[in-house]
Amino acid sequence: MNVLVILGHPRKQSLSGALAAAYAEGARAAGVNVKELILAELHFNPNVELANMPEQLFEADLAQAKRAVEWADHLVFVYPTWWGTMPALLKGFLDRMLMPGFAFEWRADGSWNKLLTGKSAQAITTMDTPGFVYRWIYGQPGHNMLKRATLNFCGIDPVRINSFGTVHDSTPEQRAQWVQKARAMGRSLPRGILTESGWLRRKIGAWILAIRLQFYPMTFMAYTIGAFATGSLSGGRYWLGYLCVFLLEFITVLVNEYCDFATDQRNRNAGPFNGGSRVLIDKRLSQREIQLGLGVLGVSAVISGLTLMATAAGNAFAILLILTLAAVLGIGYTAPPLKLAYRGWGEVNVGFTHSVLVIAAGFVFNGGSLLSTFPIVAGLPLFFAIVPAIILSGIPDREADQSVGKRTLVVRLGPPRAIELAMASVVIATVLGMMADWGAWAQDAYDWITPFILVHAGWLLSLLAKQRSQTNSGRIDSLMIAALNFILWFVVVPLWNLA
Repeated sequence: MNVLVILGHPRKQSLSGALAAAYAEGARAAGVNVKELILAELHFNPNVELANMPEQLFEADLAQAKRAVEWADHLVFVYPTWWGTMPALLKGFLDRMLMPGFAFEWRADGSWNKLLTGKSAQAITTMDTPGFVYRWIYGQPGHNMLKRATLNFCGIDPVRINSFGTVHDSTPEQRAQWVQKARAMGRSLPRGILTESGWLRRKIGAWILAIRLQFYPMTFMAYTIGAFATGSLSGGRYWLGYLCVFLLEFITVLVNEYCDFATDQRNRNAGPFNGGSRVLIDKRLSQREIQLGLGVLGVSAVISGLTLMATAAGNAFAILLILTLAAVLGIGYTAPPLKLAYRGWGEVNVGFTHSVLVIAAGFVFNGGSLLSTFPIVAGLPLFFAIVPAIILSGIPDREADQSVGKRTLVVRLGPPRAIELAMASVVIATVLGMMADWGAWAQDAYDWITPFILVHAGWLLSLLAKQRSQTNSGRIDSLMIAALNFILWFVVVPLWNLA
């Protein structure tokens, strides 16, 4: 681990100076690589004087400090809290150092990319304000500014803040204890900067992000359509079957996270609907943890599948066939040897697995016949409704995907032609939905869907036509939301009719 200790007090001979020196001493004793940066010894203009920050003269001392920040895995800021926040010296250093192009970069849509991900930080600050007053009455403005508005903004996470005080009425013995505590913090660095509870909260949060819960409701509803169509839904078997579907989808998401690391790492347009969960990129989880998670999920999926087959002995072969197909297509989306998303078949794969296949799972798991045409008839309009959203998700990822040889439809065809294909899919989905409504297909599942999809399709087609004429290949979150909501009609209406 490389650690940079930054002393932000304008006087080196101070309590903050003693705390910084003690922390560095403890870290070195633990075998950590340590560099110290004393801001009071640097010569630089703390004021941002030019609107275009990178154009301002970058003094030699700042350039050397920048190289130290780049080198560091862990940043330690030691400073006094004055008037609720940090001294002007440290604030000026951050203003000049954390510039666009180094710490972050703006996107065309007004959001930003965090360029300092993978680093952690710690603040050690002294104060005269009692801790409970600073936290609960003042709202800890300095802590929030450094942690959330500055370091987290640039991707530095986790950030831990330790406060010592009150200083003005402390005894020499208390100050000596604080120095010793700072030394112990440095010595404990190899064990990490978080407390056990903080580490646990962070890991739980990372796994929740890795699940990508935003993609599961559609699958759940499609599965339930198949279950309702059997007319003999069993509560226990229904939930056990969905557990199998959930576990396979979670496995697919983690495999994608693992196998798409190279493209996700290059992606500057990642969002809630594309670019992965970022837990590996931001080092919230390690590749080893993802592998262990896949092992646990795999064992759980096998046990759940065998239990489901045992509860439906007469349908065991059909259940095994669907589970096997789902596992092969889900894992094979990005994992070798299939790597379907890298060969131009990813969009078809996602469309099929999240429509026909998951409806078939709900149908067969709950007693339906594998030979029934219901999953195909009910799933075909849904398939074409899903494809546009999957195509569109490749637009922000295009440059990153192309750089690693991932041949999505957007990469193969280019954005304009891919959008034309998405528009055609919207039209086909609408026509099939209307035919299913008028022709009473699939147990009347699509009754009364026509007015809803006609209006939404017209709106979505106009948005797609507008996007086709644009050259911007950044994030398209609003268009993605419109495309995903179009899918909703093809699951909500059948659920209502079949319930």
